[in-house]
Amino acid sequence: MERVKSDITFIEPYEIKSYVVGDEFSNHNDVLTSIDDITERKMNLIVQLCEEDKYDGGDLMVGPFKCSRKLGTGIFFPSHYVHSVTPITRGTRFSLVGHAWGPRRI
Repeated sequence: MERVKSDITFIEPYEIKSYVVGDEFSNHNDVLTSIDDITERKMNLIVQLCEEDKYDGGDLMVGPFKCSRKLGTGIFFPSHYVHSVTPITRGTRFSLVGHAWGPRRI
């Protein structure tokens, strides 16, 4: 049986991200490995920090799925999933972003 190695051993300091009119983040993933190639980013967390009526656009897309914009909503997903934020057309979007690390999958 294959070992999944889903243990979390380190959490990066959280960041507050702001997106203003014209900002976006095209399709990407957040996979990184450590210099010694032993650990990797495993999990992302994105938390909505503002009311959804304070901005237009700015939708968090994880794959083909549009995530909730409700204040306080936390979205967890594996770091290798492709995700994006659509262009902001009005207002400012704030979110809290975190990344968790663990043993590298081999």
